[in-house]
Amino acid sequence: MRVLVLGAGGQLGALIAGAAREAGDEVVAYTRAEADLAVDDVFDTICDARADVIYNAAAFTDVDRAEADPAGAFAVNDLGVRRVARAARASDARLVTFSTDYVFDGRAGRPYDEGDLAIPMQAYGRSKRAGEIAALEEHPEATWVVRTCWVFSAGGRTFLPSILRLARERDELSVVADQVGSPTYAPDLALAALSVTAAAPGVVHLVSAGPPTSRLELAREAITAAGLAVTLHPTTAAAFAAAAPRPANSSLTSRVSSVPVLPDWRDGVARMLSQQVPCPRG
Repeated sequence: MRVLVLGAGGQLGALIAGAAREAGDEVVAYTRAEADLAVDDVFDTICDARADVIYNAAAFTDVDRAEADPAGAFAVNDLGVRRVARAARASDARLVTFSTDYVFDGRAGRPYDEGDLAIPMQAYGRSKRAGEIAALEEHPEATWVVRTCWVFSAGGRTFLPSILRLARERDELSVVADQVGSPTYAPDLALAALSVTAAAPGVVHLVSAGPPTSRLELAREAITAAGLAVTLHPTTAAAFAAAAPRPANSSLTSRVSSVPVLPDWRDGVARMLSQQVPCPRG
């Protein structure tokens, strides 16, 4: 099978490309420099790849910058995804495109499933929700919109690597305790994405198993597993005064029985520290 990965320079895209190669697929992997979703000619670039399956991990992901530059966020996350979906349809390719827990407003007192109403509360979330709609409008017969949450791995500038770096430099840290989510280990997500098309086309939620947790407890789990001695102080999201509001609860669950089951996020934390990556179940 011939696979095209967009956003291959990012954390998730690189992992998907690697997992597909290990599975024996022929992989074409494009970084933003090679396939920029914000420009019209990306349609031809995608069609020329002649892929059977397209994994779109390219996105405008800077949540706070999106508040100041919503046009930039929509150019990639909405209009860019529409271009990808049109090219997938023209190529008769299946499309797996990734979305976010930030399409929800965080007011639910439980994890969100695929049937819950998406009400984004910031420009980033609105751009991602618009992209979900665009993809499903353009190529409804063979598009999977995969929402995920709090993706982490050893690389990149995501929450856990940053916390662990700070924990090695300081004796005390203040960590947000009033935001709850579903931490998801990126290598597990990448492996599961390869088989998500076994489910019916549409929106699916794909996160690591395990209970929803706060950023504070996620940090505590990683710091303890790493054997670091640092005092953690709970704080609030408001104390950081970020440009974009974050949902207080963005934990996700799935009611789609055929989606892959990922290992527990706590196991992912341990493997992140030891760099061991088993396959997901199901």
